[in-house]
Amino acid sequence: MINRLFDEGWVWRDSKADMEMIVGQYFSELFSSNFPTQHDMGKVFEEIQLKLDINPARFLDTNFFGEDIRRAIFDMFPTKASRSDSLPAIFFQKYWDPIGPSVVEACLSGLNDDASVDIAKAIINRFRGALRGVISDTQCAFVPGRLISDNTIVGFECLHRLKLRKQKKGSMAIKLDMSKAYDRVEWIFVEGMMRSFGFIEKRISLIMRCVKSVAYSFLINWELCGSIKPSRGVRQGYPLSPFLFLFCAEGLTSLIQQAHKRGVITGFQCSRGGFAVTHLFFTNDSLLFTKANEVNCVAIKTMLEEYERASGQVINFSKSAMCVSPSFWAIVGERLASMMGIKLVDCHENYLGLPCFTLTNKRKLFATIVDRVWAKIKGWGKKLLSVGGKEVILKAVIRASVTLKSRTGPS
Repeated sequence: MINRLFDEGWVWRDSKADMEMIVGQYFSELFSSNFPTQHDMGKVFEEIQLKLDINPARFLDTNFFGEDIRRAIFDMFPTKASRSDSLPAIFFQKYWDPIGPSVVEACLSGLNDDASVDIAKAIINRFRGALRGVISDTQCAFVPGRLISDNTIVGFECLHRLKLRKQKKGSMAIKLDMSKAYDRVEWIFVEGMMRSFGFIEKRISLIMRCVKSVAYSFLINWELCGSIKPSRGVRQGYPLSPFLFLFCAEGLTSLIQQAHKRGVITGFQCSRGGFAVTHLFFTNDSLLFTKANEVNCVAIKTMLEEYERASGQVINFSKSAMCVSPSFWAIVGERLASMMGIKLVDCHENYLGLPCFTLTNKRKLFATIVDRVWAKIKGWGKKLLSVGGKEVILKAVIRASVTLKSRTGPS
């Protein structure tokens, strides 16, 4: 129950109209585009090196068929993502024989004839196989054949080696926090990224229509209020959103990779003559590695500012952190952290929800998972969750967390 809210002048407001205005103004500003200039976006687009191969490009250019629609329907979880008419996917799956032709006809008219029909699942199935050609190896989320364990293993190894380094010219690891990452994605930037990758205009137009076909309302004390038409951002839980965010993050990846090739920044090597790691991305979790000096700090901060102006993303520097090799001079590390505008820590304790370093006491090692589970369970008393809702939380929190820790955590 919300009784009152602060307004911009830090004055309490308790009337329904005032609270609706405060909430509406906040989300209107969040989902309003900053209209990045072509000059700012061009600095990112010109660094894109990965392009669609000829065969995937031709495949994406072909019209959709009935099998694409059937596959999209049957790929859906039966009781999730019900339509606006409250019909879940299981209805279409069970009665596909009598109603399938009508569903296919309606969807194909939107896919091939440029009508406004939301067919995100069919689009994903079509270009999923082309992702490996345009998404760098440093991004492992949602790309077929890549796992979260790829990032965690490399990240843990780099942090472990950085902790053991004894040279005075040390290295540093920067962990970035993106503020409202999905909500700030500029549509025009994602569109430009797809064009730089070599996507055909017909498919870009179709994808962007799916992205823009959205309006938001919000609940205040269980009452539906307001209506917001956004001009940026991708929806949480929408099938296309994770892949569009990958395209957005690939802009920063390209800036870092090209800067490394030119020698502007120096990556981190776990061994003599080994491969230099500059960054690891998993959706909005970002980990950067480089030499601990002012030149690299200035270069990284410049790239982050260019990326922010072009993509709409905002780095939350108050939640970001940097650590340096233990043998590195502490006073220099503090100066570098001050240059970046972030805090200096002894080491990054967690990455992708897992502790970065092994503890002798296994009880303490799994304590964070136990605490997270109990926090969710205790919250059930305050939330009127159905049996299905509790099952989802159990599967999402307990099973996923324990499985991930068992498979990828340091041991």
